[in-house]
Amino acid sequence: MPNESDFLQWLRGQQRASELVELPAGDDLAILRWPADQLLVVGVDQVLEGVHFDLTQHSPRQVGMKVMNRNLSDCAAMACWPVAALASVALPKNRGEEFAREIYLGMKQAAEKFDCHIVGGDTSTWTGPLVASVSILGKASVGQSLLRSGARAGDSIYVSGALGGSLLGRHMSFVPRVELAIQIAGTGRATAMIDLSDGLSRDLPRICQESHVGAIVDAVTIPIHADAASLSQRDGLSPLDHALHDGEDYELLFTGRDLDSFGTRIGQITDTPGIFIQAENSRTSLEPRGWEHQW
Repeated sequence: MPNESDFLQWLRGQQRASELVELPAGDDLAILRWPADQLLVVGVDQVLEGVHFDLTQHSPRQVGMKVMNRNLSDCAAMACWPVAALASVALPKNRGEEFAREIYLGMKQAAEKFDCHIVGGDTSTWTGPLVASVSILGKASVGQSLLRSGARAGDSIYVSGALGGSLLGRHMSFVPRVELAIQIAGTGRATAMIDLSDGLSRDLPRICQESHVGAIVDAVTIPIHADAASLSQRDGLSPLDHALHDGEDYELLFTGRDLDSFGTRIGQITDTPGIFIQAENSRTSLEPRGWEHQW
């Protein structure tokens, strides 16, 4: 019968050294070489069964891809390049080794698109639901990273793609906008950026709060995904409501000037506090109704 040692031996066979990864998993710690002229950018994210995915609908490989892609999307939000990742998984008992392998292969499949190496982590089993967590290590040149705190009055607000309806499947299969983010940062004209994980109505306020600014969003210009229209037919909410509040689009929300070639302009940063949405002849406060964990 396969045991943990067999699984760990298999994991070691999946990993390899590289220019920056001197020693991958196998010892107590991995060893990385870090360029002296690069900043180390670090983050962590997790997914929980029953919250971020449903194992009756989603495969373990999809779960692995999602938890890795969420971290890669955070790299995009900071305009940094992912280099290495650490993965920890609490596995439900009696799922078997093949289930665990599929989760890892999903992580690896997502990471390899960006030459990001999984260099270690931890596995355990318990009687609870599946929990998977990834810590990401990224690199960025000094001054390259885009923060939430850089938006200024007069900046335009952009999104990199259509929004809404992600729960129809895109929340499990999105492609992190890493390359696009680095291109945007390279123009020198972008001032702030975030990835849309919790919804436009909740993530835009995070930029405004950190930048001490306000915003006006033009409802007509928000790109609405076809999935938002499909979901609207099921639940009666408008496609615009889905685009504003659904979350897990993982598109980039960024501010700056003359960046129309990288996304759709949906509004403007103001020096007046508050976030408003302009629809036809009315202007109302944009309430944050996107995803938020309840304590």
